[in-house]
Amino acid sequence: MKTNKLILSLIALSLASANAIAQITQTFISFPAITIPAGAPTTTVGNADPYPSNMIVSGVSGTITDVNVILYDIEHTWPDDIDIILVSPTGQAVTLISDCGGLNDITAVQLTFDDAAGSGLPDGTIISSGTYLPTDINDGTDTYSTPGPGAISPPALLSTFNGYIANGTWSLYVVDDVTGDYGAIDFGWDLVITSTGCELVLPSGTAEAETCGADLNGGCNMGTPAYQNIACGETVLGTAWYDGITRDTDWYLFTVTSATDVTITASAEFDFQLEVVDISTGCGSFVLVGAGSGGTQCSVATYTNNL
Repeated sequence: MKTNKLILSLIALSLASANAIAQITQTFISFPAITIPAGAPTTTVGNADPYPSNMIVSGVSGTITDVNVILYDIEHTWPDDIDIILVSPTGQAVTLISDCGGLNDITAVQLTFDDAAGSGLPDGTIISSGTYLPTDINDGTDTYSTPGPGAISPPALLSTFNGYIANGTWSLYVVDDVTGDYGAIDFGWDLVITSTGCELVLPSGTAEAETCGADLNGGCNMGTPAYQNIACGETVLGTAWYDGITRDTDWYLFTVTSATDVTITASAEFDFQLEVVDISTGCGSFVLVGAGSGGTQCSVATYTNNL
């Protein structure tokens, strides 16, 4: 008897009924208030609290095609003091606000930053709630001390993030750069990311035996090998995950008792790899039988052979 096992990092085993590359928009939320600066109102100059305000983004496939940022309930007694940059997980930085609004008090202002907006924030007149271009009035160097990037002048252009990976920690650095006044972003901020993801239209099938984030069918990657059995004609639907250190691999076990033509197809909403190995001699000496062609997001990887 010959035993073979399929190794996958994918969302669907067997071909889904329709696949489409799509522009997928997801919103990520950070609720905690940001005090400007830390220690206000006693302290009136310096870094905000928290500094930075971090947001962890995960589950975004493909690369970024658009980013918008929303700040909720901003208040400040002299908004011209506020400098804000957003730094992506891959290190790109964008100025959202610098030297805007003059000395005009603002309260409960909601700002959306979008490269498609019609205009930027005002220089010396009061800032009202609305959608604006990222705005750097003086277009000079601002200082964001450690752990910030230092003295820099990032572009006021959110398309700076385009083409990069979104997953990871995004950091909003907020500074009050002149003494005498203070404020807050009372209800946190949102990050709205559009990416070149893809969507699978899934057929009916068998749910994978593990939930996202668990590792119950990691096969020879586990201390005690464990697999999910799969039968001829069966479709398995599931998830895969990556936590920055560990990559999920899903091992499916089928048995071949005589020479048999085998075809296996797989598709996923991310890049993946489809392999078939022979484990008849155990995990310590398994043999790679072959790999499926394809494996990019929303493509179909196919393996066909006589086993």
